[in-house]
Parts: sequence; structure tokens; C-alpha cells
Amino acid sequence: WTILKPEIKWLRYHWSDHPLYDKEWYKWRIQWMSKESIAQELEIDYNTAIVWRVYEWFPKEPMVLVYDPNKPLYIAMDNSHGGKDPFAIIVAQPDWVYWNIIDAHEMKATPEDMASFLACNPKWALETYQYNFLERYKNYNWRKATFISDPYDTHAAMWNSIIVEDFRKVGINLLTPEMLDKTEQILTTRTNIYRIRYNDNCLDFASAIMNARYPERSETSQSTSVQNKPIHDWTSHFRTALEYFMTYTKENPLIDKKRVADD
Repeated sequence: WTILKPEIKWLRYHWSDHPLYDKEWYKWRIQWMSKESIAQELEIDYNTAIVWRVYEWFPKEPMVLVYDPNKPLYIAMDNSHGGKDPFAIIVAQPDWVYWNIIDAHEMKATPEDMASFLACNPKWALETYQYNFLERYKNYNWRKATFISDPYDTHAAMWNSIIVEDFRKVGINLLTPEMLDKTEQILTTRTNIYRIRYNDNCLDFASAIMNARYPERSETSQSTSVQNKPIHDWTSHFRTALEYFMTYTKENPLIDKKRVADD
């Protein structure tokens, strides 16, 4: 096993006291966050509770999880076509009934640049947080990983780019879940959320899943419609990457060859 040191530790103090965070990091971090999330996560203001959570039972604490080269590797992502939204990536391995999320990363990039990055051949000078992730990622057997992507736009032509083709050029084959109904994707993820475990490399991912929520209704609202569309904010990208991953692995379950042979 390769034991990788986490990039950050989970410490409860104001962001300005953290030795690795500065005003530029703060500006980058808050651009996808709501005022409520900024207050709770960065300003240590917990007076307003997050309600209408999408994944209320997501585990709140990380575990010591390490990359196991003898287990299959999955890399799932939510795409961006270079717009205001970032790519979000999670790196996962099966562990009995659990899924270990051993790494996660979020960054703005064109599909072509993201493909070169995940093929360990970036075309630009990396920022520190990108470099740190890539150094860990190089230790994973990513060439044999199953890459799972956004089922809505991976094969679509947008901005003179087709994401699946950009990745194919660098030797990465993107697969997508067949299910397109977002409500069903969320239900699949929700019923399997107890299977998710994560380590200290994935704190931004965990924060996104814990804070993803539906629009809140007032107590006087007369609406009887079902709330089935989560708020699109800074939490959305890791959330959808997880949903694509859980949906794909439900549709394509991993076969335990040893257990089949024993049976």
C-alpha cells in the first residue's frame, strides 16, 4: 500500500489563521458559495442551521484511508466547458460494502486542459493546490481506472469542443451512467450514502456533500410540489460527481471474482 500524507488537516479555526490560506484563496473559495455557507464554513458562524439537506446522513468525520494498488480505481467527475463552473473530481476505491473516497479535486479548466491534467501532462504552470493533488494522483494507477463522466454533456458539442473526444486524445475513455433523471440519481445516491467513507484529502468534497440542500420553503407556503432540484451553488459540482459515480456503479456493479469462485 502507498500511504499518502493529506494535503490539509481538519482544524477548527478562522481561515485567516491558517498558514496556507490568504486573501487570494479566500476570493477563489467564496465565488461559488452562498452567504450562508460563507458564514458557517469560513467565518465560524453556526447560528443558521443548514436545512433541507440533500444528503442528511452523509458521514461528518473523515477516516484514515489509503490508496490500495490491488483494488479497482474509479475517477468520477462533473464537467465544465470552461465557463464559470469548475470541474469536480473524486477518486474512489471499493472496500467490501463501502466506497472509499481517497481523493478529490476541483478546478476551473477547459475540457482539453482537464484531459491533459488527468493524463499527468498539464499544459500550464500549476497553482499549489493543483500541484499537490497531481503529485498524489500520479501514485494512483489512473491508466487502468474507470473514468465516469457527466451523462448530460460528455458527448455533446459545446463551445467547439466534445469532452469525450478531448479525453480520448490523451488515452482516457469516459463512461457515463445511462440514467438521466436527476431525481432518480439523487435517490440512488441517498440510499447508498452510508457506503461512503473519505479521508483528509477530501474535506472540500465532504463539505460540499454535507451542505448541499434544496430551496427552503417558508412556513406559510401553500405549495404541495415535491422539492426535487437542489440549489445550484458551490456544493453542486462535487455533489453531481458523486451522483454520477453512484448511479454508474449501481448500473455496472463490481463483480467480486474471488467470492464467485468460492461460491
